Amino acid sequence: GPWGERADLMGLLVRLPFHDAAKFHRRNDTNNTNINATTSSSSLAIGGADGCVDLDSAENNGLKEAIDLLEPIRQKAFIPAGEGEDEAILLSRADVWALAGNVMIESAGGP
Repeated sequence: GPWGERADLMGLLVRLPFHDAAKFHRRNDTNNTNINATTSSSSLAIGGADGCVDLDSAENNGLKEAIDLLEPIRQKAFIPAGEGEDEAILLSRADVWALAGNVMIESAGGP
């Protein structure tokens, strides 16, 4: 296929936004213990796609390569702000990761 010897990157780029979005924690849990992602009460869970994954967690092994690959794209996703203002972000890190995952799924013939 078009990915040649690096077809594994396709999997990494799909896993990255999933692992970013699939984390939920109890609001009052200082240990950040995972709770069931099917919990519907917003008062019990926080989390979701925020452009941050714990690279020390075994479940995220290998994702640093995908993050490093996408970082130059994320850095270009800024709109310069006026003098004395903070830069306005066009696409967040989570947006870039989600977009990359969607492109990989589509390029593989998925829905």
